[in-house]
Amino acid sequence: MSNKWGKFKQSTLARIVIGYSLVAWILIQLIEAVLPTFEAPLWVAQTLTFLLILGFPLALVAGWLIEKIYDGSEFNENETQAETSTLARKISYKKLFGVGIGVFSVVCLFGFYMVPFIFDKDSSINLQPRKNERQENSALSQLDGRTRGVRSLINLGNTSLNDWGLRTEIALSSNGRYLAYTSNKEGESEIFAKDLWYENSVSKLADYSWSTDVHGVIFFDEDGEWLYFFDAGILKRVRVEGGSVQVIIDEQLNMTSGYFATEDSVIYTGAENMLHRISINERTTKQLTFFDTEETKIYRWPYLLPDNKNILMTAAKLGATFEGDTLIYDLETNEHSTLLYGAYNARYIKTGHIVFMRDSSLWAVPFDLETQKIIGNEEVVVVGIHSQGQVGAASYSFSDNGTLVYLKGSDTYAGAEATNISWINRTGISEPLNIQNSGRLSQVRVSPSGTKIAFSVFDTTSSSDIWIWDEDRKTSRRITFSGLAQHPIWSSKGDYIVYQNGGSFRSSEENSGLWVVSADGTGQPFQALSGENLYNPVSISLDDKELLVFSPESDSRGLYRYPLSNDFIVDGAATKVEISAFDGLNNYHGTAISPDEKWLAYVSYETGVAQIYVRPYPDVESGKWQISYPNALSPLWGDNGESLFFWSGSEQYQVEYTVGPERADGSSGFIDLGQPELMFSVSGLQNGLTLPAWDYSAQLDKFAMLETGSSEKNTESEDEFGSAQTELYIVEGWFNEITNLVPKRVD
Repeated sequence: MSNKWGKFKQSTLARIVIGYSLVAWILIQLIEAVLPTFEAPLWVAQTLTFLLILGFPLALVAGWLIEKIYDGSEFNENETQAETSTLARKISYKKLFGVGIGVFSVVCLFGFYMVPFIFDKDSSINLQPRKNERQENSALSQLDGRTRGVRSLINLGNTSLNDWGLRTEIALSSNGRYLAYTSNKEGESEIFAKDLWYENSVSKLADYSWSTDVHGVIFFDEDGEWLYFFDAGILKRVRVEGGSVQVIIDEQLNMTSGYFATEDSVIYTGAENMLHRISINERTTKQLTFFDTEETKIYRWPYLLPDNKNILMTAAKLGATFEGDTLIYDLETNEHSTLLYGAYNARYIKTGHIVFMRDSSLWAVPFDLETQKIIGNEEVVVVGIHSQGQVGAASYSFSDNGTLVYLKGSDTYAGAEATNISWINRTGISEPLNIQNSGRLSQVRVSPSGTKIAFSVFDTTSSSDIWIWDEDRKTSRRITFSGLAQHPIWSSKGDYIVYQNGGSFRSSEENSGLWVVSADGTGQPFQALSGENLYNPVSISLDDKELLVFSPESDSRGLYRYPLSNDFIVDGAATKVEISAFDGLNNYHGTAISPDEKWLAYVSYETGVAQIYVRPYPDVESGKWQISYPNALSPLWGDNGESLFFWSGSEQYQVEYTVGPERADGSSGFIDLGQPELMFSVSGLQNGLTLPAWDYSAQLDKFAMLETGSSEKNTESEDEFGSAQTELYIVEGWFNEITNLVPKRVD
């Protein structure tokens, strides 16, 4: 036995084992020390390490072959070719074949392992920590076990996505006992409460509809007894133990925002995008008097500080909450100032810090409640929060006892840039258009010829212009250059585009209003209707003599008819089209006039949910019919006088109809609507900024749609979790962690 061991120690294999192990250990240490200095992706270190591991058996095979060929003797350069061939024949072909198969298998295994990292760009990017993530990990690594929070996971199951791309919304009660969260399905969401003090204690509290942009935004009051939420723009609440739902604000709000609820009042974003305060008991509402000159700003996400006199809020342009700033406002003096720049959805925690969202991550900064001053540096505390920067929503919540709950992810609004316009036929086959534009596409309108599409492009969240896609030439071109243009509609002959200029971004009456531009790009745009009132053009009559518009303003909400002159200038006063006696219209009204101009279809919420109604036109008082289908939006008329189309969730439906005998005056007196039939199911981007998200081309018998493909594939959480399961991170003792991560400045 000792002879064999001694012989092995003198063998080539022994020298290879010792030498290779030493060299490999040194190289691994260098890889670990050097690559992070150059911020090399993680897959580079993995690849080099795997090559070193793979090289070990290959080196052993090579050593074994050398010993077999030369039988342990030294190599003699004077050996003849014949002698070498004789020595080589000492190895049987079976052994060589076996060794070759083994080496080939190892190489194939290596290739199978490395292909995803080498050829998948997304995988390689995801493996490299972001700058903020490295900062967070570096800071956490400096904390000892006494100051670092305990982390765990809660699996909520498959909660799907809502129309804003959010997988779930969460709220934690002040005592940390109840975790409220939402689960989404087609056109609506369910609210559940999980009692964290007991196992498997989950109860359903309420449902709410996505019928408007304003839905969800769940929030506990200070005592943790009531859970507040928006249902189709109506603010409601329900007790955490369950029971009947109470309506708090019966006016349908049109701006998605957080709010702050106390025992007797709620602060929220209301009319004119200003902050309001409603007394729950007295049912009286008061607008906070400030910022009356800041017309281009929207004030969202109010948070009442513990002194009960100062409010944190986000001030930003429409659709650009993630670019907003955090202000502090004194309820007693009406004084205000900017506290944090580039920060939104800010909240105060008992450690004396303000936490806020920036770059899809949660930050913290020390704050002196008495002096209202920042007293330290801003630091990243959680990297990668599931959020929606357009409206400022973020999936995180914390309790007064220092427990943090959050959903890992990123800004779903950034993923909206991938949205494209596609032609969809009646069977759901998609033909994406090759539109070379980096902006966000929205507001689709097909020309009367059916071969051109007008649409809005938001280059930034507060800058938009009108473009036209030419189906025959397969090209797109820009036709407005004001940076304020949106909501295009075609003239009856397709030679002009009427659009809204200014809108929510208006800065002066001179530039705001309705404008007209030639569809071929010639000539200069001209103003058809001036004024500070906000109007969205809906349609132009077949003779180009009448313009139908919608006003979303709270004091003038509804449809209006304007007479037009021969050169598209508004020529006379407006006539309101009284179609909803219960103020059921909002930005989702989806008004559509039939091709023969005898019928009007629209969406109303007069029953509490979105329903499509059809009326004779222009005599809307002479009849009213309803399409019985929940959460029905965006009606379109077919060109054959037999079909009406609509959208519900991510499904698209068709309704066949027949028209009864005409009256003596030639108007339509009756319409018989059939049962809705599913045409196809295509995920699209449909919200207040993108509507209308589809239109119909009778010539092509296709739909132009803002398509997002599979919504599940376009979400950050899907990539990170690797499945449709929603997992929340829980950090206990988070306040202690924040205190050590973000220290206060000592003067």
